[in-house]
This record gives sequence, C-alpha cells and structure tokens, in this order.
Amino acid sequence: MVNMRELNQLAINFREAIRIAEIGDVLLPFKSFPKNCCEHCSVLFGYYLNLIMPGSTVEIIRGVDDSSYDLAYHFWLEVDGRIYDLTLDQFDECSLPVYGGKVHPFQNVFVEDKREYLHLYMLYYFDKAIDLPMFSRALSSVTQVLKGNTRE
Repeated sequence: MVNMRELNQLAINFREAIRIAEIGDVLLPFKSFPKNCCEHCSVLFGYYLNLIMPGSTVEIIRGVDDSSYDLAYHFWLEVDGRIYDLTLDQFDECSLPVYGGKVHPFQNVFVEDKREYLHLYMLYYFDKAIDLPMFSRALSSVTQVLKGNTRE
C-alpha cells in the first residue's frame, strides 16, 4: 500500500513525466499542458493509480463555475479521500502544479456537480472523449519516463 507522502510524490513525478514525455503529439489536449487538459490528465493519472494501487478508491470529480456567462468545468481526482489535481497551475491564482489535500483549493469557484468512480467514468470517456489506442500510447510514454526517473 502506498502512503500519503509516497502518493503525493507519485503525483508530482507523474505530472513531470507527462511534461517530459510530450504526449501532445498523441493526445492533442496535452499540446497546451497544463491548460485545458484537466479531464484527460485526471483520467490518465487515475488509470495509472488503478493499475498500481488496485485496492484504492479513485473517483473523478467535475466542478462547475457558473459565475460567468458560460459554464466552466474543472476536473480532479479524489484518491482514498484526498484531492489530487495535477493541472492546478493552469489558473493564474495558483502556482502549485500538484495538489494533494483534503479540500480542493478552488472549492468556492468550482462547485462539485458530478462524482463518479473512475472505472465507471472511463466507459463514457473511451466511448465519447478519447481513442483508446492513443490513450494507451500516451500512458505508455508517461510510464516509460517514470521508469527512467526511478533508476536515477
């Protein structure tokens, strides 16, 4: 079992691996990483966590900001009761690229409107949002970088 400190470090390493792997050529939303890829990043990290921590509870959360003319959404993960947001620094108000806490720092901006176990959400995700072979290639690229980082 992975403890909280190890999970926080894993989240930091995973985000860095996304950046190094430059998966934007495989998954186009990552061309502007971390901007506008919170859903994809959350699913990618959550899927990886399900592989290495099969006993953990991984949920994807969608928050909505309805204060503006258009609705704005933001996605993050909750893993065993802790919030993991690997794209938090896409917002000017935040300089932290990864957050692993009990309460989302933008909970007053992005109010939770949907919560789903990741494995159930992925049924929709692969059907409507992303191509499974491209997702697999991107995940493979990220895990190769992670493996390289663990040897250092």
